Amino acid sequence: MRHNFILRQLTHSSKQAILFVLCVALSLITLTALNGFSKSVNRSLLIDARKLHAADIIIRSQHESISPALENTISGLVRQNQIQRTRYHRFYSVVRTVDDQSSVLASLKVVEKGYPFYGQVLLRSGKPFNDILTRGNVVVEQSLLDRLGIRVGDPLKVGYTTLTIRGVVISEPDRPVNLLSFGPRVFISAADLSAIALIKTGSRIHRVHLIKVADDTRLAALAAELRKSAVPDRESIETFRTARSGVKRFLDNFLFFLKLLGIFILVVAGFGIQSTLRAFLREKQHTIAIMKAVGATNRYITHHFMMMLMIMGMIGIFVGLVAGYALQNGLAQLLASYLPDDLQLGVSWVGLFESVILGLLVVGVFAFLPLYGLKDMRPVMIFRREPVSSPTKWPYYVSAAMLLCFIFALVFWHMQDVWIGVYFALGIGVLIILSAGTTRFVLMGLNRWHFQ
Repeated sequence: MRHNFILRQLTHSSKQAILFVLCVALSLITLTALNGFSKSVNRSLLIDARKLHAADIIIRSQHESISPALENTISGLVRQNQIQRTRYHRFYSVVRTVDDQSSVLASLKVVEKGYPFYGQVLLRSGKPFNDILTRGNVVVEQSLLDRLGIRVGDPLKVGYTTLTIRGVVISEPDRPVNLLSFGPRVFISAADLSAIALIKTGSRIHRVHLIKVADDTRLAALAAELRKSAVPDRESIETFRTARSGVKRFLDNFLFFLKLLGIFILVVAGFGIQSTLRAFLREKQHTIAIMKAVGATNRYITHHFMMMLMIMGMIGIFVGLVAGYALQNGLAQLLASYLPDDLQLGVSWVGLFESVILGLLVVGVFAFLPLYGLKDMRPVMIFRREPVSSPTKWPYYVSAAMLLCFIFALVFWHMQDVWIGVYFALGIGVLIILSAGTTRFVLMGLNRWHFQ
């Protein structure tokens, strides 16, 4: 009987019930999609980490050559055949046509023989990269040819010398995504480094040493030995497992802002849950008044509507999970050019469980005030409708505290940063207060204008 009664109540208020389900689903869609997407991307990037970084150990020294102590350590390990080393310099400079009629800012990468240790620099011609990139020759991106109006085989002025274009690069390991690149790539042989004469004291040069270890079991030990010789805050030494590739940096930053957006959407959807539930219960005032008139207790009525709430909430969670998985695939299609080719999107059962718990918490936090208001509904509402308001203010304070704690915990859970959680929660709180104050001010103005 009770189940039939609940079903009738839901069908008689189908519009409010559907809105409630949609709000619950909206609160989960973004975070569910991002959770599964980020796990799949991180798993795939970890598998291809060696190829993405082109080495086992990556040593970076920005704007200065590496210290003598670190150079001595590297040279000693090379002599002992424990490692192999190759280097490249990366910086920006303007390249020109031989008649100086056209120029473009390009991203120059001066590489030594042996680059890369892992992965490939693919050329459109299909020829081996190290066979093409020799003294006096360069390999460029197609966009450079298009912008300068030249082609393969033509000369190109780089710095204080002229080099010949011998190939077009299609892809390379650890290339920052195009969105973050300020110019087309130009590969130059290290044999031409002195000829271009662009590296001077104080130049903004990214110096990178790539290390390939002979024995994988000694990777961590060798990295630790190199760190002992490095200058802190000037030279960074990372393994392929800990280093962040250009693609990973972009995706981490992109997902970071999307997660903040997802949390904001969740909060907005939560207030939609609260408003929809208020409207749903307001439609049931007459029914609640009759139930109380025939002896139903506040506890019984609260349990009754909590069951209705759980049914609608679980439907909303299911819809949110399905839509989140669809959005996850949509993100993969949108970012396909930045992701590994063998990326496999799967269902994370841990993430699925987290999303269900999150959905229940969202419903619980935002349904607290409307459910608490059930006790203030009186049998007299059978005969006249009265606004339902609690004489005490503590439920509002409890609800506000629950909301701030929930937002903080959610941000900390996803970002692993206490201060980001504090700032974001306080920012949401201030936004809510300002919105409520503005709304009250506008309504007061409309009321006065109406009565005038």
